[in-house]
Amino acid sequence: MSLQDFAATAVVKTLAAGYPGTGKTGSLASLANSGRYNLRVMALDGNTTTTVLLRYIRPEFHDKVEVYVPPRDNVRIGAERAETVGIPRRFTTTLNMIDRWKYKKLDGTEVDFGPVKEWGPKDVLVLDNLTEVSTDAFRHVLMGAGRVQKGPRQRDWGTAQDLIRAMVELLASDLVPCNVMVLAHLKMIGPPRPDENDTEEEKVHKSALQEIIPYRLCPLVLGQQLAGEIARYFPFSLLYERQVMGSQVKRVIVTRPREAADAKMPLDLPTELPIETGLLTIFDMVHGSVKVPGPQPSPVVATSGGKGEGMVPRPEVSALKPEDKPT
Repeated sequence: MSLQDFAATAVVKTLAAGYPGTGKTGSLASLANSGRYNLRVMALDGNTTTTVLLRYIRPEFHDKVEVYVPPRDNVRIGAERAETVGIPRRFTTTLNMIDRWKYKKLDGTEVDFGPVKEWGPKDVLVLDNLTEVSTDAFRHVLMGAGRVQKGPRQRDWGTAQDLIRAMVELLASDLVPCNVMVLAHLKMIGPPRPDENDTEEEKVHKSALQEIIPYRLCPLVLGQQLAGEIARYFPFSLLYERQVMGSQVKRVIVTRPREAADAKMPLDLPTELPIETGLLTIFDMVHGSVKVPGPQPSPVVATSGGKGEGMVPRPEVSALKPEDKPT
């Protein structure tokens, strides 16, 4: 295939990472409100995700947004740790929906958007968020290994990481031909710290590593190694920031690496994009809808608190119908 063939089928595959409240979910509104893209959102954050989408997506574009909220696994507090009650199903439900977006609403109505492999460049599959998927994968592994009450072994962490890695590889591959956005929270990772059970040699070695390995902000997923490598599967990696100046706050999408965090952008765009229009700028450039824009200033607004804060809310937004029963 020539490069011209690849250009004709170009889609956006991006990892979007940031702390809670930096506007990751709310930034999706620019895509829906343009009327040019169909959003299919796997809302693992549940009501938090739907509340943000309702706040910023205009009512006339609600039909462009499909939201599925998979039922949470039942959890109880055991003698030594949190334990799942019954069979944890949310991880397999998520995988099944990535294969075919089909489920039943609470009223029994069936929703079927067909196999994801048949979606196109105007469709956007959103996984909100990868941090929740990590928890679901780990519970899935513990149940399969029969260690819900006994507790995990070292290999269980590796097995769960392999499952998450396989899901990410699928989403970033040509087997999913639509646009994909994978949202994730952030965590600080760095060199291994000395432990009281370490030998003196191990303590000296780890202390030496403290001097040469820097601390970095990485997606919050299972395991330090996976967190450090997850972005390599995506051609786009966006960093969401909340910049506080006194009582004022500005939220931006960062497209270039920071001192303590990585980002990557294959397009010629400013280092910071406004949260209100940044995603639409990226998507329209990839799909050839607009010319390359110049830098746009991001508005500064008063801090109000909550996920997705910092954007002008849309009034009189009707509620989306909840769905939580897969087939």
